[in-house]
Amino acid sequence: MLCSPREIEHSAKCFDYIKRYKNLNFIIDILLATWDLLVDASVYILFGLLVAGLLRVFLNPSSIAKHLGQGRFKSVLKSAFFGIPIPL
Repeated sequence: MLCSPREIEHSAKCFDYIKRYKNLNFIIDILLATWDLLVDASVYILFGLLVAGLLRVFLNPSSIAKHLGQGRFKSVLKSAFFGIPIPL
């Protein structure tokens, strides 16, 4: 133990140690929350990569360019219509 209970009340050295320890806890809490968020999102990230890979393998790029590359309004409407179910 770095500081005894008597030293904690009277020592500036112990106060600095406690302050640094609290800052370290704050950083560790941020890192743990970030890791938990990454673990929770990892299933969806992997699913999205799988769907993107399947689309890349099974869809012909020229057919996508044919449907989504012409015109301004119609192509935006089609891409929005196909993109709506993705977050659901």
